[in-house]
Amino acid sequence: MKNISPHDPLYTGHSIKVVGPASERKKMLPRVADVPRPEPNTKFLWMRPALARYNMLSDSGRTRKFWKNKITAPVLLSQTKPGQVSAALQNRIFHNGYFNNTVTFDTLMIGQRKAAYQYTITLHTPYRFDSIAFPKPVNDLTQKIQASRTASLLKRGDIYSLETAKNERLRIDESLKENGYIFFNADFISIKADTVTGDHDIRAEVTVKPETPPESRIPYTIRNVYIHADHVRENAATDTLQVGNYFLISQNNDLTFKALQNGIFLKPGELYTSSNYLHSVRYLNELPIIRNANMKFVPRGRKGELDATVYLTQRKRLAYSAEFNTVFRSTNYFGPGIIFSYTDRNLNKGAEMLKINLRGRFEVQISQGNVNPAYELGLEFNYIVPRFYPGFLFGLGEKRLPKTNASAGYNLFNRLDLYRMNSVFINFGYLWSQKDRITHSLHPLEVIFTTVPESSKSEAFMDYLAENPGVQRSFDEQFMVGSGYEFTYNPSHGRNNLFLRAGIDMAGNLLNGIYSASKASKDSLGRYILLGVPFSQYIRTRVDLRYSFNFNQRSKLVTRFIVGVGVPVGNSTTMPYIKQFYVGGTNSLRSFVARSVGPGSEAPPTGYTDLTGDIRLEGNLEYRFDLSGKLKGALFMDAGNIWLFNDDEARPHGAFHLDTFLQDIAVSSGWGLRWDFDFIVARLDFAYTLRTPYLPAGERWATNIQFWDPTINIAIGYPF
Repeated sequence: MKNISPHDPLYTGHSIKVVGPASERKKMLPRVADVPRPEPNTKFLWMRPALARYNMLSDSGRTRKFWKNKITAPVLLSQTKPGQVSAALQNRIFHNGYFNNTVTFDTLMIGQRKAAYQYTITLHTPYRFDSIAFPKPVNDLTQKIQASRTASLLKRGDIYSLETAKNERLRIDESLKENGYIFFNADFISIKADTVTGDHDIRAEVTVKPETPPESRIPYTIRNVYIHADHVRENAATDTLQVGNYFLISQNNDLTFKALQNGIFLKPGELYTSSNYLHSVRYLNELPIIRNANMKFVPRGRKGELDATVYLTQRKRLAYSAEFNTVFRSTNYFGPGIIFSYTDRNLNKGAEMLKINLRGRFEVQISQGNVNPAYELGLEFNYIVPRFYPGFLFGLGEKRLPKTNASAGYNLFNRLDLYRMNSVFINFGYLWSQKDRITHSLHPLEVIFTTVPESSKSEAFMDYLAENPGVQRSFDEQFMVGSGYEFTYNPSHGRNNLFLRAGIDMAGNLLNGIYSASKASKDSLGRYILLGVPFSQYIRTRVDLRYSFNFNQRSKLVTRFIVGVGVPVGNSTTMPYIKQFYVGGTNSLRSFVARSVGPGSEAPPTGYTDLTGDIRLEGNLEYRFDLSGKLKGALFMDAGNIWLFNDDEARPHGAFHLDTFLQDIAVSSGWGLRWDFDFIVARLDFAYTLRTPYLPAGERWATNIQFWDPTINIAIGYPF
């Protein structure tokens, strides 16, 4: 504030007061909140760091590119124009149905060198729609408009809104395009609002403008479809394959007609619809071999007919890559890795994709002063078909972007201080989407075989297993043969964002039924054996729910709630290790090392931080706000734990009980910094333990938090 004069104070912002009915005040405030200008200098708590840096720099320093987004000149009262803002507010209110309104402003001094404005809006009686008239059905165009009136956004008794009137024009245009009117435009619709009746009533009349061109007044059907499969240059030599009214034009003949026809939903002889056009472009752009797809339409033949031409630009079929990276895992492991990949984007000329990954990684976990090294090796084959295979199994349709995925691989994970785990997996499943916001993933067959060789187990780890038979059973050699389903809801619009992922896995149930029906023999522990190994049997569900309250462009509150429940049944008394849950780490309870809490209020064994459970409950709150430029801040709180589903004599405090589980909740809190570079987010979190569930009762809540001694988490990306 040192350069601010009392004669021209610093502008600190505004407030808006609405005088009128309470219900209308709540509606009006969000509609006018973005009108006042300019924005005041940003604040962090009571400080203005960007303005402070501006004052510290010389005139030449302020022009440097480095400081461009990190400093702002002071916004002074003399630079504001409250009269223009008042007029803009009045105009915004007018277009929301309050034709008679008044807006005034007052200057509020804050001390000697700061000032703000208060805008007062007085609402008078609003104007409402009394009647809505649509054009008489004298031809096909007006008949279609008349038929769509049941979905009209203009409702009798609603307050007039210019935005609603504009959206009504767009709705009519969209409805017509779904009925063949490809060349129609929302600008050809006129909505007249007449207030001459008095008593604040409006008569609305929807009409088609007389200057609407003739070609926009008729519906069109598709005559021919021309597909340029590898459109690069216009004059290149091509071959043409005709199948009915389809023409496949190709230079290299490297895509089959069937593979492309599946994704073109505009059929010859059928009416043009905008949804079929959008589905076609979306489907073709999803093919791995296609870089870009677009369509053009030209009237041809008889009146009301047009030809559709599809232009496809292809990617290179074969790709080889080597990726070097450093990963920060939620388990607090970090280290360098490498992935060698081979990709064939058009294996059988049907846009099928084969991808082979060979990966390796060396990682280190630093936990309570101990360094725990580990390495990982893996080989994976993925084969993706851009449709359901075999097709007769599903009637969901190609418009849902179906994919069939078959994968297999081997993975070796070696925790040098504890054990070595080998796993082989086979997976066959389907993926499809719905309404651009919902994704389904169904895996009818999932096979996983895991083994931990006895020779790889450390002495300390074997001692721990000997004391905890339940943990030992989770590490036994096991077959998992089952299926799974996952549902994802992720809308990409709206002020507040909701994200939901839910899934269920089942294994061993069918096998158990077959073995039981055939009266097969069991081992000494009462388990059925498959290929010399007891197979796992369980039901596992999980829900991840997130909701974001976006206060403005600079701040929001993000919440997350996670529930996971694994139930061992039949052939198993405990969940397999790789299917169990854990908490702690960079994306969970951030003041605890990953896998160092639980189950329940069990105290972690000395030297062993690989604790898992069958049940997980966790909730998170994180308030995110801008600090300066790419630098953002966060305040967060995490709470949760894991539990066992069944009682375990070796871990008497580890099972979940409805009447006591709240006593087992661990709580973390803290603050963080994020550098958001759009393509990557670097994160630094400082976390403090507020509640430790395995301490004696009465000592679990922290009473002496050392601010300068936090748990530090370094990670890439937001925690959720």
